[in-house]
Amino acid sequence: AELKAILWDQDGVIIDTEKDGHRVAFNKMFKEFGYDFEWDVDTYGELLTTSEQIAQILLNDRSDLTEARVAMMVPPGFDYVSVQWGIWRAGGIAVPLALSYPEAELRYVVETVECEADGVGRHGMMGGGCVSENDFLRTALLTGMAEAQETGINPVKLGVVAASDGHTSTPGSVKEDQWQGYVTGEMTIEERLQPGTLPSGILGNPGGLAGVWAEENSRDAIFNAMQRRETFGTSGPRILPRFFGAWDFAADSCDRGDMLKYAYASGVPMGADLAGIPDAQSKPTFIVSAMKDSASDATPLQQLQVIKGWISPQGEKHVEVHSVAGDPDNGAGVNTEDGSRFGEGHASLCTVFKDESFDPGVPSYYYLRVVENPSPRWSLLDCLKMDEADRPKVCADESLQVIREMAWTSPIWYTPETH
Repeated sequence: AELKAILWDQDGVIIDTEKDGHRVAFNKMFKEFGYDFEWDVDTYGELLTTSEQIAQILLNDRSDLTEARVAMMVPPGFDYVSVQWGIWRAGGIAVPLALSYPEAELRYVVETVECEADGVGRHGMMGGGCVSENDFLRTALLTGMAEAQETGINPVKLGVVAASDGHTSTPGSVKEDQWQGYVTGEMTIEERLQPGTLPSGILGNPGGLAGVWAEENSRDAIFNAMQRRETFGTSGPRILPRFFGAWDFAADSCDRGDMLKYAYASGVPMGADLAGIPDAQSKPTFIVSAMKDSASDATPLQQLQVIKGWISPQGEKHVEVHSVAGDPDNGAGVNTEDGSRFGEGHASLCTVFKDESFDPGVPSYYYLRVVENPSPRWSLLDCLKMDEADRPKVCADESLQVIREMAWTSPIWYTPETH
């Protein structure tokens, strides 16, 4: 068969040290596919130099393009890579275009491809931010359900996990006060507080953890649990969420000494389908539970939220966020003068949620989101270690001082029965 194209991941690493890292891996792949090309050290160096020159032209004495979209029409090859890297290094979003695109499509790509969920969507890999509604879990799940209505197959019926993409061989090192960066050049406070092209530098975060509810700590049990999507992810803390669905969970389920046994016997866990609706008047009920990280200095829980998504008979996509336990207005916060937390929270939370607005005729999903009290971000803690006169301007950016750590479970899906 004739080789038409090679898809390869540049991984956003645009630094000199990668001449002996990713470059070598790319060359091995080229050779494996019989592609007569060698990405040599000199070419890599030229790309770095040229892309930096392009970045400086784009910046024009500014410090960052702050994710401005930069359209590019460049033929494949050295120039294409140089321009794309230059846009990324300047903090912009590269939007490759082709003259063959219809004008309306060009305008859509450049002007309107944005995400508005929760008013966020900044940063992201290579500073690319959010470029599709499917960059968010809740809307990607809706896209999958919409596809299922068209084809009968849901391509986004996936379990939830989280992880860290570090280059320091420290898996599970996710505490904000121990953050030392992801890549070479972030080992000091001053280096970490600088702008980064990757989700690194001031944009970097310690990353998340994946959780699996398996019967035992064995390879078979863990992989079986992953296949049935009984998984969850956290933004870092070792929060333990539980999420079960049924048609008739008792209101006092959280008070049972055998709650887990009862939940498995009477319902389905995260990642499963809620089927067998008894009648048209039935409404789904959910046992919603979480325990905070067990570390002595862990942040207390603030609230539990059930995220519901559904598609109306008219094909419209909807999402609701239900705060079902705890208090989102509990007054907890962070003293940015010293990085200390204040306010009360919870070691554990549990409740039974019933969806009173449930419509048995429309497909829907539900998942649990666990929210901690506010806590100090690593960048605030690093800034506080410096003399005030020596702190960079980013230390005054309030949006980079306080975070809310979370956990998310895999969804439970409901699909109307067809006759």
